[in-house]
Amino acid sequence: MDWWQVQVYKKDTTAVLASRKAAADLVACIVQERLNKIVDVGIALADRPNFIKYAVLGNWNEASKLLENIPSLFPYIETLFLVDTDGILKGGVSSFRD
Repeated sequence: MDWWQVQVYKKDTTAVLASRKAAADLVACIVQERLNKIVDVGIALADRPNFIKYAVLGNWNEASKLLENIPSLFPYIETLFLVDTDGILKGGVSSFRD
């Protein structure tokens, strides 16, 4: 390789790495925004002491009733479900109507 080829290689490598960094930064912003939305939902539920009480007691029907307005408060949520500590579906709500 001569000097000119090395310079072109360095320039091309720098351009490719800059492009990849820009794509990675964009993906990081998107992921951060989506995680922030999940945190917002968690905060909304944590402020509901009755929801926590019903969930701890295993009263899934009452806990599900308290979630009914979540899809209207957070339009990006279509379905919200509750599972127990074993991962078994116990209840939930959906913005889809039968």
